[in-house]
This record gives sequence, C-alpha cells and structure tokens, in this order.
Amino acid sequence: MQKSFFESAGSFLLKSNIFIAIGASCVAYITLFLLNLPVNYVVLAAVFFESLLVYNINRLTDIDEDKINVPERMAFINRYTKPILAMSALFYIYYASIVFSVNTTAFFILIFQTLAAIAYSIFRIKKYFFIKNALVAFTWGTTVLFAGSYYGVFNISLAAIFAIIAFEFFVNNTIFDIKDMEGDRKCNIKTIANTFGAKKTILLGCLVNTFSVLILFATFAFGLLTERANLLFLLLIYVYAYLYMAENTNNKVYYGLFVDGEFLFTAFFVLLYGMI
Repeated sequence: MQKSFFESAGSFLLKSNIFIAIGASCVAYITLFLLNLPVNYVVLAAVFFESLLVYNINRLTDIDEDKINVPERMAFINRYTKPILAMSALFYIYYASIVFSVNTTAFFILIFQTLAAIAYSIFRIKKYFFIKNALVAFTWGTTVLFAGSYYGVFNISLAAIFAIIAFEFFVNNTIFDIKDMEGDRKCNIKTIANTFGAKKTILLGCLVNTFSVLILFATFAFGLLTERANLLFLLLIYVYAYLYMAENTNNKVYYGLFVDGEFLFTAFFVLLYGMI
C-alpha cells in the first residue's frame, strides 16, 4: 500500500534524525525561556545541526544492530544518510564559527558535546553497561549548558535545568532500549533493558522521573527558577504517561514520535505561554 504524504513525511523526519534534532533545538529554546533570555536562532541552529550530525554518524556505526532491530531503515540509510551527514557537517561548522565569535566558552561546550557524542558512536560506548545511558543523558544536558553559556549565564539555576533535562533523557534512552532488546542481545550489547527486563526498566524510569520532580520542587523552594518553570511539570507528566504505556507498546509511532516528542511537547506550551 502506498503511503500518504503525511506518512512519508513523518517517516523521513524520523529516519533522517531531523525530528530528534528539532527536539535538541527545543531543549535550547526551553532553557532560554526558563532563564528569561532572548531566543537566538544561532543557538537553536547550532544544536540542531550538531544533533543531526552526531545522530547520523551513529546511524552508520550501528548498522549491525539496525539490521535486526529496524531492518526497514537500511534502504534509507544507504541512500540518504551520507548526504545528510555532509550537509549537517557544513552547517554545523558554519554555526559553530559564529558561536566562537560570540562566546568562546559556549563554543568549547558545543565542541565537547559533539566530540562526546561522536566518541559514543565510534568507540561503541553503547556496549558498556549503564555508561551508554549516562553519557547520552549527559550530552543532552550539555545542550542546556551551551544555551545558557552563550549569554554568559553559568549558575546554579542553569545547573538545575541541566539536571532535569539530563535525567529526563536518561529515562528516554533507557526506555528506547526495550524495543532493541533482541538486536542488542544478538550483538552482545548489555543494556539495562535486556539485563533487568522491561518491567524493572520502566520502574527505574519512574524513579528517575520522580527524582526530577523533587529537583523541580527544590528549585522553587530555593528560588532558583521563576514561575515559568511550572511548565516543566508538563514534561514530567508527559514522561510518566509514556512510561505507563511502555510495556504494552512497541511501534515506531510510540518510540519515534511519542517518546522522542517530549521536548517538542514542552516547547509547544512554552511558545503558547510566550503568546499570552
């Protein structure tokens, strides 16, 4: 059956990693909003193309697992991934050079984030139990540090946002391992999901998400963030929702759109708030 335009467009966004790269830009956007800083297209574009670059590098290094876990992706990778990789590298260099001219600290944070993500793929860090999840969560949290440091903001409020985003993406990539258990086992990759099973992995996700809730309450108790941070509760509720659905759902719409859409969902409400 021929796919509709919307199905084809959605498939392209997911397979090309454009959707997840938009999510990275949303993290930067949310950070700037929470810190009451101006939205800057250079910040959003830099993290977008950085994510597009590193995730497509990961596509090429994870081919063995993807042949088992997502075989329908292989034709797309063979045809489109290298051109997308080249394009994203050029734009990444361009925007990184602008960042360098504005704030060298932000530039080095961006470079560090990129190198850490590339090292994850090239050195196959995903094969190391737990380290994979921690590194991916940390690099996503670094997007927060980059956005704040671009404006010279480097304080405990920024650290609190970093912690919440990092913990939320720890939950995200840990839950993703549930759908990849078969391929990871065959490739001798030990993950939280294929070590402890789906139920305990989901429970771990709930515990980590609850810890994020406590951090958010602490930011209010100590006056670290303004009432704008209340919108982060929507993100935390959203994560509880996909954790609730995780055990009985295993399809690309759930993982590709719903789970990876957590920051787009939050950014949408941030945008609405800004219009009020």
